[in-house]
Amino acid sequence: MNSKPNTKKIALLNCLVAVVAGVVVLLFQVSGDYSNFRLYLPLMGVIIVFAVSMMDLQILKKIRSNPNRRHGWYLLSYLSSAATYLICWPPFSIMLKIKWKYDNFNLLFTLVLSSIILNTAILLIQHFLLLQQEKARAEVEVSLLKVANVEASNLLLRQQIQPHFLFNSLSNLKALYKEDPQAGESYIVHLANFLRISVSNQNKKIAMLTEEIDFLHDYLEMQKIRFGRAILFEIIVPQSSLYQYYLPTFSLQLLAENAIKHNELTNESPLRIRICSEGNRITVLNSVRKKQHPEVSTGLGLANLSERHQLLSGNTIEIKQTEDEFTVTLTLLTNENINN
Repeated sequence: MNSKPNTKKIALLNCLVAVVAGVVVLLFQVSGDYSNFRLYLPLMGVIIVFAVSMMDLQILKKIRSNPNRRHGWYLLSYLSSAATYLICWPPFSIMLKIKWKYDNFNLLFTLVLSSIILNTAILLIQHFLLLQQEKARAEVEVSLLKVANVEASNLLLRQQIQPHFLFNSLSNLKALYKEDPQAGESYIVHLANFLRISVSNQNKKIAMLTEEIDFLHDYLEMQKIRFGRAILFEIIVPQSSLYQYYLPTFSLQLLAENAIKHNELTNESPLRIRICSEGNRITVLNSVRKKQHPEVSTGLGLANLSERHQLLSGNTIEIKQTEDEFTVTLTLLTNENINN
């Protein structure tokens, strides 16, 4: 997520304020020789700008709550701005010992014109800022809706997969106990660990990398017991990364499951799965030997992972496919607070 301020907007706002201040000073200078109160002019400007800004902000709130009466409110804003000028001018003229009269057309014209220019500029700036706030709020709401939608889809996907996976695992376990009780014991240990992590992380958006690796390892060990030499896997992740980074929950296991689902597994041509990380990126690579009669795939699992990863990290996952290899690379996350 990009948390840096938008410098273009800040620069634009500074330019507008500078132009308005310059115009106000220019109008006072052309209306008479008032060079002796240069020190007082900024104070007067601050008071006027503050008063007009606060009044305009309240008026804009009224306009947004009742847009049908906006013309009357806009008129009131200009009248209030002119009144502020006319009220502030006498005290300053007394302090500066400047003789003046309200029937001085040049001075009156200068005050009214200054108030119109200043009020218009303030209204435009405040309109702009309010629109930006509304836009930002709308973008946040859309992002939250996207996250909620993706998480709902992910939860539904898990609910569909888990009963099927558990049924298959129990069937495999039954067969293993008949053929090799020791392998069955090992299988049930990995299955228990797998189910424990699956339940504890079910409602999390992200999980620590060490949990994802453990979850993946238990899953692959179960498949290794099931398929034997037909599957080979390698996990190369620096110890320092295990507790430093995070991933969308169950992402590595999903990629490994896809590899097993879509490829032939034989002792002569085993499926090779390699998981390695470098810096803040992790890659899952598998050899490709497509099944002659592939299972029907909806592609929802990988698509869901891609959406979740992009919403959480702001980056898309990288997918590369050749005749011999299928590779998926994800950016590792660093913000555990996304779970909250």
